[in-house]
Amino acid sequence: MDEHDFFNDTNSSFLKDEGTMVEIMNELNNPDQVDALFTKFRYRVSIEPQDAFHSELFVDKESDPPGPAQAAFYGLIPGRAYTITVQTLSKNQISKPTIAQYRTVPLPPSNITVDLDSLDSNSFVVNWQKPKAYTEFDRYQASLTLRSTAPQTIDKDAPKVVKFSENLEPGKTYEIVVKTVSGNVASWPVGKNVTTRPLPVSNLFSHLTSKNEIELKWLSSNESVQDSFIVRYHELEAFNSDGTVQVVKDTKVLLQNLLDGRNYSISVFAVSNGIKSSESITFQTTRPASPVIEVLESVAEKALNVSWKSDVTSRQDKYHISWFRLDNKKLESTNTDHNWILLKDLYPGATYRINVSAISYSLRSEPHTYIQTVYPKSPESLQIVKASNSTVILTWSAPKQSLIDNYIVRYRPISSSLWREMGVINITSNEIKDLVAGEKYIFKVNTIANKVESPDAKEIEQTMYPNAIESVTNIIGSNKISFKLAAPSGRIDYYIIVYNPTNDPSQDNSKQILSGNRTHFGDTVVAIIDNLKPGELYSFRFYAVSHNLRSEELSLQARTKPIINSVINIITNEQETRTLGIKFTPTPRRLSTFDRYRFQLTSDSSIPAQEKLHNDTNGLVLFDNLVSGRLYNLSIWTVSSGIYSDPIIRETRLYPEPVHNLVAKKITNSEITLVWDQPEDSDFRFSEEFELLRNVGKDSFSTAADLPVNRPKNRFTNILPYDHSRVKLQPTDDEEGSDYINANYIAGSSGPREYIVTQGPLHGTKDDFWRMCWEQNCKAIVMLTRCIEKGREKCDHYWPFDTQPVYYGDIQVII
Repeated sequence: MDEHDFFNDTNSSFLKDEGTMVEIMNELNNPDQVDALFTKFRYRVSIEPQDAFHSELFVDKESDPPGPAQAAFYGLIPGRAYTITVQTLSKNQISKPTIAQYRTVPLPPSNITVDLDSLDSNSFVVNWQKPKAYTEFDRYQASLTLRSTAPQTIDKDAPKVVKFSENLEPGKTYEIVVKTVSGNVASWPVGKNVTTRPLPVSNLFSHLTSKNEIELKWLSSNESVQDSFIVRYHELEAFNSDGTVQVVKDTKVLLQNLLDGRNYSISVFAVSNGIKSSESITFQTTRPASPVIEVLESVAEKALNVSWKSDVTSRQDKYHISWFRLDNKKLESTNTDHNWILLKDLYPGATYRINVSAISYSLRSEPHTYIQTVYPKSPESLQIVKASNSTVILTWSAPKQSLIDNYIVRYRPISSSLWREMGVINITSNEIKDLVAGEKYIFKVNTIANKVESPDAKEIEQTMYPNAIESVTNIIGSNKISFKLAAPSGRIDYYIIVYNPTNDPSQDNSKQILSGNRTHFGDTVVAIIDNLKPGELYSFRFYAVSHNLRSEELSLQARTKPIINSVINIITNEQETRTLGIKFTPTPRRLSTFDRYRFQLTSDSSIPAQEKLHNDTNGLVLFDNLVSGRLYNLSIWTVSSGIYSDPIIRETRLYPEPVHNLVAKKITNSEITLVWDQPEDSDFRFSEEFELLRNVGKDSFSTAADLPVNRPKNRFTNILPYDHSRVKLQPTDDEEGSDYINANYIAGSSGPREYIVTQGPLHGTKDDFWRMCWEQNCKAIVMLTRCIEKGREKCDHYWPFDTQPVYYGDIQVII
């Protein structure tokens, strides 16, 4: 029996490593005959063509129990047909060959792609590349995984492309499998998923909302599969704009954050597994942003100037302006390319509602609305029908062809920029009260329509009559009269005093007295009228003047002091010790007006005065029954209608009575004692005592009184205060000599400084005198001199002339 009989021709093969190895297995035909055979043999396996690294292999028999034998050939060509021969060897015997035909598995194709340009809803084209390495095959096989679809065979050298167009649904995903085939051996499959293009959406509808957003809706096809939608939109006018893309699941979307005044192109795609349908397009314009009115003002009687600005992100082609008159409902409108407009021929005083809208692609924005009233016309025929020192009455006429609601009256002094208002007035007249007398006012009247005033107010000026001077006091002199005017309330620029002698009214004279800038109501204004004739009676008229307008007059009459220009000669003699004679020359009438002379012994008020007429030719006056030896003060005046001149003052002493009954009472060798009767009514001893006191205190120092700065403060150079007892004032401003006054402390029963004795104040020391009284808290003032003695001033008039208060320095004195 041949050894090949133990093998059948049934062979089993394994193809591995992509056709580079062939593994062959043989089995015994009858395992029960194993013991009958030799136990030592092996296989010889060979392959044709000899492409393998080793094309002939010897394989030892496996140990018991016997199993399949294997042989592997490496380095074979994928897809090639090979002949495999298997023989058994035993000692020197070889069996008949067992031969089989086998093919290695070809390499699969590579780079399967889908032609997207040809992809549509019911077909698609698949492309691929040949295998990446050398392989033998004769055709390609392309198929869908669907059972109902037959595979398509493509020749190896034909274009590597295939189109599937049967039984495909839009938007559905299919798996494509492509293989290479060598004989009946196919390569491992290479697959790719392909989604057909979904059907486009339909009924695409866009709507612009009130918020300037686009509401977009559409319908998806029931015959198509889609998992989402792509919405793409962009401005048509934008250059190189990529637009904006949104992916949504629903069949509607709200497009927000759009730019105003733009025309948008909107495309919607149905999407299935990343594959878009053809686009559905619509166009939608957004409203431009509302302009903002910046300026809306009346520029003339019948015109309004309107200007506005637009948002920088908004686009508009032009603007629409409408104006609606509220009272008669008349509407007008126009378009403009500018951002301003001048509305003309409007009705004065009418109120208009102005709307300004932007227009873009014929779509209007929401209007910006502004209500404005045109200037009304000004009132007419403004006049002042009555004016006093504090009140004016204005009247005017209503304007024609103009709407008005009411009037407003304002006024101000010309020196002020602050206007005062009288409030809303509904009639064509107004009374203004409580104005400042003497002030010049500007009054203006405006019409008002809906709180808008006419541009050109009617103005008129009026000076209020100044208040009259209420009171005047005077201090008369020989050639002048000093007047003290009580300043009235209100404004006063100056005062005018018009005067003339009463006996000659044609001799009018006037004097202007400026009012100080700080003069207030009740202040005293001093006016001096000089160059008057002594003793003459004058008529005075006083006026307050403001802005050249005079007040009512205040008139009075005043007479100047006459003067006495007589030569006085006092006659006394030793025989007439009780008689005093006065010889005088007449005062010339050309120098003064007077009606009599008056003579009085002022040192004795019990002696009646004597008077002589102005034309007396005797020129002699005698006073009898006087006291012998007494010192008499004599005053002589001229008198004009009760007004006395300044007196001529003389001082004279009568001779004392002679000694009577002189007898020698005692006579010795060394002396004689005389006795006599004392004269009656003589004050001779007072004069003697004064002379005895003249030299008391000559040894005390008066250094302060002798300082150069203080010398002008002393009335007499021989009557000075002592340094040790002088009164010291409180010094002011570290000024040298400000503490000095000619005054001494005098001791009394209560202390060394109980009294103060001081000189009669000088004109320049009156302030110091009253300051001393204040600082020393003086309770009483005793005046031991007259202002004028023996024709010489002994004391200045240091107290007020009347009950009006007078300031001496900082101290006010009232009697």
